[in-house]
Amino acid sequence: MDFIDNEISNDSNIIPYFQYFQETQQATVQDTNLQAQQDLMILSVIEQMSEQMINHVNNYEKANKEQKNESITVELERYKERVKTFEQRLNIDLSSREKMIDSQMDDMIREKLALKEQIDSLEQNLSKQNLKEKESFIQNFLVFKMNPKEKEDKNREENELDWK
Repeated sequence: MDFIDNEISNDSNIIPYFQYFQETQQATVQDTNLQAQQDLMILSVIEQMSEQMINHVNNYEKANKEQKNESITVELERYKERVKTFEQRLNIDLSSREKMIDSQMDDMIREKLALKEQIDSLEQNLSKQNLKEKESFIQNFLVFKMNPKEKEDKNREENELDWK
């Protein structure tokens, strides 16, 4: 636009510079205030959305953590059950083995006692036999000592009968 061609026909449309400056400043301040209010409103909305997002993320993490804790708890319970089952099996195995070993030990003790009884019986028989042999030997000795001649004759007769 060319301002040179404009003519001023009267003074009614001319305003002093001071008035113009104040009006433009107020419009700028009002325009700036309106812009600031819009910016504050946008910032408030962004802040609310951020808070909602943070809350949502926190809730998700909390739920995820609880789910992991539940999963870990369930797995721990499963392991506890496995350990309990294993211990029961081990106790059963040990118990059956202990019973088997006890039974074998009882059998061995019985066999040992039976063998000891046999040995004692054999010792008694041997002792009795030795005693009888000793007595017989002593009698023979005494007989030979007292009657060597008679005994010799008697033994000869027995030997001769045995040879016939």
